[in-house]
Amino acid sequence: MRPWYNAALESLRQSLKENKKIRGLEFLEEFVDNHREQFFENLELSELDEFASEEFDAFQSWLKESDSGRSSVVVGKNGRWATIDGVQKESPQKELEIAFQLTKQEQELLDEKALSLHASKVEEFRKLYSKLSATKYQDMIYTCALRLAKCAELSREISEKELIDFWHIAAKEAIKNERPIDACECKYREAYHYQRISDHEKAAECYELAYDLVEEANYDKKSQCLKNARLQYQQYDDQVSAEKVFHREKQLEYKEADKVHKLALRLYKVSSNYGESPQKVLKNCFYILLISTIITMMLGITATSEIKNMDLSSYGFIDLVFCLFTYFVDSAYFSVVTFTTLGYGDYSPESSIGKIFSSLLALLGLVYTSLFMVTVVRKYSRT
Repeated sequence: MRPWYNAALESLRQSLKENKKIRGLEFLEEFVDNHREQFFENLELSELDEFASEEFDAFQSWLKESDSGRSSVVVGKNGRWATIDGVQKESPQKELEIAFQLTKQEQELLDEKALSLHASKVEEFRKLYSKLSATKYQDMIYTCALRLAKCAELSREISEKELIDFWHIAAKEAIKNERPIDACECKYREAYHYQRISDHEKAAECYELAYDLVEEANYDKKSQCLKNARLQYQQYDDQVSAEKVFHREKQLEYKEADKVHKLALRLYKVSSNYGESPQKVLKNCFYILLISTIITMMLGITATSEIKNMDLSSYGFIDLVFCLFTYFVDSAYFSVVTFTTLGYGDYSPESSIGKIFSSLLALLGLVYTSLFMVTVVRKYSRT
């Protein structure tokens, strides 16, 4: 047993008082983050999600044991944890189970294969869904809602708004039935039909909801959901939301990347916030020029080497300040001219190390000049 298990159990009980059922992995990630200083001080921020995923199965197995009062927590399907009271409150009503019966035709309708579905059966499935909605048979309700939406897709008489309603209902029932993958597909279809009627804001929101429902392992689907959401926000001209979704795309890409790709993405974020912030590029340029000015003062340039060789002890305070100021201005001028690759030639490094440093500064200037132009175009010319 890990030292933090009991503290996590106590925190879990508190959370279950507010929510009768929670997602185990999300709770564990939040617990690790909130108690990092107490139990996980050697854990880096970037390692929190991975650590929680690795510890999840072991902690969940420990929860299943009946001793130490842990029996008040029930481990359900798909990594969901609940209280015993919460599970009991959600159990089907026995009276409804006894009183409710499907006709032979209705049972055949539910058992029908997907390839046999037809537009003419929309009304039949609609009536059956209304009948099932009064019961607690979540599996049958979801099956009926899904087939209703699929049949409606085949009908030319069903409007886009009706299709949106059908897929929304199917997604809702899938979530109730703890089918996140199916719920994701339903939300995806709902977003597609919002897109068809040019309601780009709703389409983007549905794509984001679909992303939240996709399994972590399905990287391609999650990436596609975010990409579609971003494009819809751009169509809606909501650049703020589009930028937030773009950052989520990059965070997802970072999780799946190898070490070299992760390093490149980290540099991309630090340098320009994934190409979204010209202000950050300018801020970095200012810091680079300030540091390069100080280094240039230390290494020396030809026009200021005379100042370095002067006997400053014979100068007064004002003259000394003036000399140092002149030295700083000359070094800053040389840094700017080198960084922007102008290269007037009136100043040059006086040492081999200085020449190497100047070369690197010029290359860095080329990168940041190009990066600044890219971020400006991306930020202000995106449609």
